[in-house]
Amino acid sequence: TSTEILQSTEAQLLLGPAAAALLETPYLHADLLEMLFEPTPLLAARHHAVSTAALAGRRHLLAIHFRAGNKSPQRWSDPPRHPMSDLELFFACAGQVEARLGWK
Repeated sequence: TSTEILQSTEAQLLLGPAAAALLETPYLHADLLEMLFEPTPLLAARHHAVSTAALAGRRHLLAIHFRAGNKSPQRWSDPPRHPMSDLELFFACAGQVEARLGWK
């Protein structure tokens, strides 16, 4: 357990003896994050619909996070990351991962 969480005077006064019990909870931080950031029913339904469509009947889905950086300067300022020409390399790598895992 962490000795730094729920140790403030305010937390101790608010929770009383329950604070000690909470500190013994395995993965308390993960449970709290799930509770605080639980999606609304609308968001959960949309996520389910999008992920179901993305899977298209497959059992697995490999996601690629490609950051090109400064390709939308009118929207935000971001340093250059990967050139667009690297995108084919990302797809090739994903294909190799799928093949190695037996997904293809």
